[in-house]
Parts: sequence; C-alpha cells; structure tokens
Amino acid sequence: MFQGRSLSVTSRGTTEAISVDEVKSHLKIQTTAEDALLNIYIKAVSRQAENYLKRSIIPTNYRLSLDSFPSEIVLPRSPPLSTVSTDITVSFIPTSGGVSCVVDSSNYEIDRNIVPCRIYLGYSTSWPSNVRTYKNVVTVDYVSGWQTSVTPEEIKLWLMEKVGIYHKYRIPINEGDRLQNLRRDFIDGLVDDYIIYDL
Repeated sequence: MFQGRSLSVTSRGTTEAISVDEVKSHLKIQTTAEDALLNIYIKAVSRQAENYLKRSIIPTNYRLSLDSFPSEIVLPRSPPLSTVSTDITVSFIPTSGGVSCVVDSSNYEIDRNIVPCRIYLGYSTSWPSNVRTYKNVVTVDYVSGWQTSVTPEEIKLWLMEKVGIYHKYRIPINEGDRLQNLRRDFIDGLVDDYIIYDL
C-alpha cells in the first residue's frame, strides 16, 4: 500500500486492564506478600496480549511515520480507536523544511469500524502536495486502546489466567507437563474474536 513506515509508542496509560486485587480474587490469594510480583506479571501478560492480539488493550499513544501520503493510512494496533478529535493528528514536513504542518481534519475521514482502522481522504479533497521527499516526513499521532471500565471480559479473564500460569509455574514449563495438554481453546480461545490478522 505504501513504502516505508515505522510505529512507535510515545506514551502509555498507567492503569492496566486488570488490577492486583482482581488477580488476587481470581487466584484466591489472601496476603499482600506477592503484590509487587503480581504487578510485574500483569504488565508482562498485558504486553503479551497486545502482541498476540495485534491491538492495544489500554489507551496508548502511537506515532506512525510514513515516507509519503498513501491513498489510505492504516492504523496498526487499532481498534479501539479514540473518539476524541484531538487524539488523532496527521502532520507532514513541507518542502521548505522547518516545523511540521498539521493537516486540517476536514480533509480526511476516519473509519473506526474497519479492522485495522483507517484514515482516508474525504470527498473532493487531496493530501498536501508540498511534502518533502525524505524518510518519515508524514506522521500520524493517535490513541488506541480500551478504557479499563470497558475492557472486554474475555480479555480480562485471559489476562488473569495467564497471570495464574506465571504465578504457579515460576520456571519454564517442561514438555509433557500437564498444562501442555490443555486444549488451546481453554485459554487462548477466549480472545479469538479480538485477534487482528491483517498486520
């Protein structure tokens, strides 16, 4: 679709999709001795979930850098894409150089219903023509991820189950261990509907 792109995280929400208290309730842990360790597990499985699903599960600020304006801009790690207008900005470096210019949002439309989400030109509009020919001259800043209050229950359960595995098995699981024989849909099948296969 286009040549040259890179995606980076500029900031990430500080509240994970599940809390230590939720995990302790799920695992029937009644002491605070391992709270710090459980917090590490939560962060680890949350990033694992995002890599597995190819989408953000908490609000995350991304910067997509492109070498030019494509016909449409695919936004990795989305949906869910923020509906706040200021959370999405398209900008470019002009041929004259200097400070980047922001593209007026009236020039493009955002499709939040397609997976992954996309930005495309509006009717009878065009991308700026005075774009410098160089790497990463077009940038798209956007926010993707669920607020914790609306995180799908299947994802929350998947996260808690994964934390439970880390909590029980402190070393790599050996081949032939009982856990290896569990059906795939026992855990990973929970989130099948949320996997993005396009990217």
